[in-house]
Amino acid sequence: LTQKQLSTKRMKIFSTLCAAIGVVIGCLLGMVSLLFMDLDRAERQKKAKRLGGLFDTLVRDGRKILGAQRCNLWLVTDDGEHLTSRAFRGEIPSRERLRRVFDRYNDDDHSNTLNAENLHHAFEKLGWNIDEEDLWRQVRHMRSHSSSSDKDEEDGSSTKESAKESDICFEEFKELIRFILKEDRNIPIRKGGAKHSVLKTGKVVNIRNSFVASSYKRNFQKEGGSTRNFDMYTGYDTFSVLLVPVVVEDPKRVIGLIEFANKSVDGIGYEAFNETDEKVAMLLASVASSFIQETLAPE
Repeated sequence: LTQKQLSTKRMKIFSTLCAAIGVVIGCLLGMVSLLFMDLDRAERQKKAKRLGGLFDTLVRDGRKILGAQRCNLWLVTDDGEHLTSRAFRGEIPSRERLRRVFDRYNDDDHSNTLNAENLHHAFEKLGWNIDEEDLWRQVRHMRSHSSSSDKDEEDGSSTKESAKESDICFEEFKELIRFILKEDRNIPIRKGGAKHSVLKTGKVVNIRNSFVASSYKRNFQKEGGSTRNFDMYTGYDTFSVLLVPVVVEDPKRVIGLIEFANKSVDGIGYEAFNETDEKVAMLLASVASSFIQETLAPE
């Protein structure tokens, strides 16, 4: 086109229209990526962090108020078949108890070290989803802090296979127990068990003596019983248990429970939780449910 033709009104309108269409198409192409982006991810992470802080505070303070040896907050998973531990606070078992557990792990060879496969299998039974590679990564991390002369850590080229050349000793096992007790657990909801009863009825369950209570006697007799496994592989002895439902409204449903275990008696033993403990625990569960509803409510 000549300069005279380009300067006509028709061409100016046409060029402006083409430019506008180009801008619109460019914007549309740029927004296509939004279809594949999780725009709510940051908000969910923020809410999850806030909930995590509440859970930790609730479990820590609740344990102190009730004088419990340990406290755990469980939430029902989306499939409705499992419970996930979102916060745990408790006294670490004594060295003597952990030693007995360590010996139980390796009762086949009675050695002073522990086979990684046996330990990994035990952690799986307890509901901790940690693979063997992560387990050894934690072991190597502990060894790097305990000994700067460790060859595997010095050259930075340690592998899973090289770490397996030496099994886990008792001191490493003790630190692993401390580490893994802080991790989230995932256990199946066992029909007929105490936790299942709380989730089904929405009522408090107070086990005053777990060694004579029918639901817990069955639990200790079953290989898959969560409490039996937890005590057997961590060194705890569960005597008294208080389970309180966490209930939310609209619609009204039980989304989890708070578990208190072993009410301490002046640091020399354990006793059953009483009615006052039940009321305090129910108040704590109410606070938890209110905060969960407020945090998860759409803005």
